[in-house]
Amino acid sequence: MSVVGLAVEIEGLALDALDRFTPPAQFSRQDWAVHEAQLRASCYYILGRAAATEGLAPSGKAREAKLNEAEEFLIRSWQLDDGGDN
Repeated sequence: MSVVGLAVEIEGLALDALDRFTPPAQFSRQDWAVHEAQLRASCYYILGRAAATEGLAPSGKAREAKLNEAEEFLIRSWQLDDGGDN
């Protein structure tokens, strides 16, 4: 498995864990909301970078699809990291 493939797999697992498990008890709901958004933003940033890296290798429709996917992930990361104000 490539480094990019491994990054995609790990970040997918991290996002899945954020969806499935309850928040840690040491955080208030408000504090956890901030931390969770930061963790999700980091995951989407890494997924975006991985998709961009993969998208620069091929040509044609495969390139366009991967670069569009990268853009979507990076926009989600930016929105989460910015507090969703955009």
